[in-house]
Formats: sequence, structure tokens, C-alpha cells
Amino acid sequence: MKKLKVQGFTIEYNKETEQDAKVLKKLFTTNSLFFLDLLKTYPIIRIGDIDEPLQDDITLEVSSLDEFKEILAIILPPYIEKLNIKDDEESLMTFLRILLTTKYSDIKDRDLSIKKNELPIYIESIYSLIALAYYESPKEAVNALFNLDEQEKKKLFNYLNDTYRIDLVNELIDEQIKYLSQASEYKNQDNFIIENIDELLKHTTEEMLSIDLSNQHKKEIPPLTEEQLNKLIVEFLIKVDPSLKWLKEYEELKNKNKIKKNKMWNCDNENGTWIINASLTHTLEDFRSFIHEFIHYITVKDQKQESLPIALKEFPSIYFETLALKFLEEKGYDKEVIDFMLSERNEWTEENVYNLYLLLGLISNYIKNGCVTVKNELLRRCLISKELKDKIPQELSFFHDYSEKEINYSFDIFNGYMTAYPESIYEEYPYITGTYLADRAVEVTVQDPMFIYDMLSITDNLSTTNPNDVITLINQKHKQLTKKHETI
Repeated sequence: MKKLKVQGFTIEYNKETEQDAKVLKKLFTTNSLFFLDLLKTYPIIRIGDIDEPLQDDITLEVSSLDEFKEILAIILPPYIEKLNIKDDEESLMTFLRILLTTKYSDIKDRDLSIKKNELPIYIESIYSLIALAYYESPKEAVNALFNLDEQEKKKLFNYLNDTYRIDLVNELIDEQIKYLSQASEYKNQDNFIIENIDELLKHTTEEMLSIDLSNQHKKEIPPLTEEQLNKLIVEFLIKVDPSLKWLKEYEELKNKNKIKKNKMWNCDNENGTWIINASLTHTLEDFRSFIHEFIHYITVKDQKQESLPIALKEFPSIYFETLALKFLEEKGYDKEVIDFMLSERNEWTEENVYNLYLLLGLISNYIKNGCVTVKNELLRRCLISKELKDKIPQELSFFHDYSEKEINYSFDIFNGYMTAYPESIYEEYPYITGTYLADRAVEVTVQDPMFIYDMLSITDNLSTTNPNDVITLINQKHKQLTKKHETI
């Protein structure tokens, strides 16, 4: 008698069944956790006629590999039924999520690991359950497990994906809507992106159209000493806040050494104290960056931990950053340089904008139709302007393609992206809403400079400000200014 040791099993065989034993060893090696659980009462597998006595009841004795397959076909279905899962439909949807997460987890080079102890079933057995659903008989499913190469996995995955693709799209969108509504302590304020989805989608579209992918417009940013930076900051803060309250905050930051040179720009809480980290480039960019982070500091300086309406977190910083650049233009800096710096905000989010366009478009479809289908997604795409279609790179044409194949492909991209990175929209949420609100608020300020006093109040009281009140205020100002303009 000969023996093979593999992954918790002892395979006993004779000369005639040696090849079958090697097949079993390969099977147990590639699906170890699954078979250890499935055959946990049989740590010894004896294959072929062997004279030596059996070791109690822990030996599974079969005459051939075919007999072993027949036994698996009998014990596999009840094993699946006894697993801690509700039913096959829900399990298959769960497994599609797992496989998509694995497939798309390299997006943006982020690390992602699947913790096996958190899964409802061993990951190796995913294909077992899919095979049981795909093939007509358990015996065919077992044969698939013995031939589970990449081609077989692809066939099973495609079956699973084709069966549940659209169900998963709608399930993920529904989860996103709930998540966006409940993710923050300010649950009653987080419906902003859902309630204004079309306006935000329109604004995202405009951002895409404004992006210059050629990089031909890039300008050299003028140098700026720290002394010149300080002078600009002081002058700007006096201009936007004549009460000098913000100027005093700035002087306190300097006097208490709460502006620290670092590798990156941010407003951070260091041992219970809010500080500004400054990554100085000694160019005009430092002024823009400091104003952005200084406004963040104003919104959180009295908080032990940041607690702000998620839709408004970036709004005041982007607004005053934009005003800071317009201030530079008023001081005589090169307009082409300022225009370039204004356009940079869109370019910084270029990669995300394309993803967000697809995500927001599908969410808008869902909100309007209750359920996304190939048909209503096709109708939505028919309304996309030719200008936008021409702007999107060819490799991203699936955003607006009319064929069912490309629409399904975009569904797959959505499913893969949202299963691998479910917080993507939430992470970009403040920038989507912040840029949208800031752009509209700047438009009002250009026509009515007194609006800056509203913005001072909003910034100083951001933690208790409701996003819907902000958009209502901006809309009212727009209407008043439009009516005034028409009267004149």
C-alpha cells in the first residue's frame, strides 16, 4: 500500500490506482478548505482494492475515482443545504459580489483582501454552488470540480454574471442610496445628492467638458516667497472679512506654531489641536492651497472631532479658494495663469469624474424608473449630447454606447467598481456637492458681492448648517439677481 499526504488527508492507493490518487491530491490541494469541511469525517481516502484493514469509520473506501465522484454527487447537495446561508438565490448573488470584488480590486491600485472567516461559505466552494445551479445534475457539477481550470471558471462566472447582473446593479444602487442617506451622523442632511441628482449629474457633465486632456494649456506658476505668501494671505483675509475675525485666527495660527511644514497640504487634528500642514512649493500655488486649508480650519477649529454635514465639507473651501484666485487676477497676476489654476480643480478629479459620471447616471436612472434595465438605460443614453460623447475618450465609450453588449459591459464595470469600493461615491460626495455649490455661489457673488457675508456666516457655522438651506438660499439669490437683471 502506498500513501499520499495532502492538506489534512491521507490518500491510500495501490499500483493500479496511482494515477487516480494523484488526481485526488491535485483536487484537494486546489480546494483544500472546501474538501476538508465536506469530507471532515473521512481524513483517510482509500482508493482501489487494498488488503489492509480499515481504520474504524474514518476511512472512505472506494474502488475507483468514478465511484468517489458518485459519492461526492450524493453528499454535495445536502452539504450545500446545511451551510449557514438563506437560500441559493441570495448565496449566488453574494458569490457574484465576491468574484467581482476579486476581479476589480486592483482599480486605482488599492489593497483589498477577502476575509474568509467573514464569508457565508468557503471561497473555494463558490464554484461548487454555481456548478450545481448551472449543470442539470450533481454528477455533472462534480465533474466540473474535477476539471476546474480557468476556462471552466470563466464559463461558470459568465453564467452567474449573466443571470444576476441587472439584479445586482439595482441592489447596489439601492444600497448606495441608503448609504448616502445614513452614512453620517447628519442622517437628515445626507439626502442632498439624491434629491439633486440631475443637477449634480449635469454639473459633472460640465466638468467633463471643461477638462483639457491635451495638457497644452499648462502654464508655469510664478514663484512666491514665504514673505510674499504671508502678505497675500493678510490682504485677502482683510478683503473677504472686514471684521478682521479671520485675520486674528490666522495670526493666532502663526503665533502658536500651528502652521507646520509637511509633505502634504491638509487640516489635521494633532493631539487634540487643529493645525494646518503646509507642503510649500514656493509658488503661487501655496496661496491657493493655504486659503483652502485655512477655511477647513475655520469650520472645525472648535470641534474635538470633525462633525460636519458631508455635503458641505468642501463647499466653503472651494468657494473661497476660487475667490482667492480671482483676487490674484485683480492684483494683476497673469490671467492665463489664473485661468489655468482655476481649471486645475477639475483636472485634479479627472480620473474620478469619469467613474462618477457612470455611477451618477445609473443612480439617476434608478430614481426615475425604480429599476434599471437595458431598455431604460438605452433611453437615458439617447439624451446624452453629442458634444459630451465626442469629449469622452474612445476607451470609455461604453458610457454612452447604444448596444446591449456595451450597456451590459458598463453594468459590469459599475458592479465591479461598487463591490470593490462601495464608499467611492461617499468619498467623492463632498467634492461633487462642494464644487457644484461653490460654482453657483461664486456666480452669485460676482453679481452681488454682499453675498460674501452670507458665506462668512455659513463657514463660521458650518457644523449646524443644513445643505438644503444652502441650496435654497443660492437659488433665491439667483432668482432675485435674474429678475433684477431683466428689469434693468
